[in-house]
Amino acid sequence: MLVIEAIVTVIFTLELIYNFANAPKPRLTFLFKQDTLIDIVTIAPPILEWFIGKSSIGSVSFLRILRMFKVIRVIRIFSLLKKMGKDKGQDD
Repeated sequence: MLVIEAIVTVIFTLELIYNFANAPKPRLTFLFKQDTLIDIVTIAPPILEWFIGKSSIGSVSFLRILRMFKVIRVIRIFSLLKKMGKDKGQDD
């Protein structure tokens, strides 16, 4: 499970960096979009655990709340994929 979480976190981080690099200027507006904020909050807990360590973070409940955002992101991705599949079926 930790390997999957690491892979997903790396993919989300790379996606965020790519989108930030290709965002129209001023790029700060990109950082404060709702989707971007959810992405940042989603990748924050595992990155903090990697660099700071689990024991140094403090509140476990805080991390659980942040992980809820990850669940929201995954649900959003699946709903977008489902919608894309329906839209593709209508184009044929």
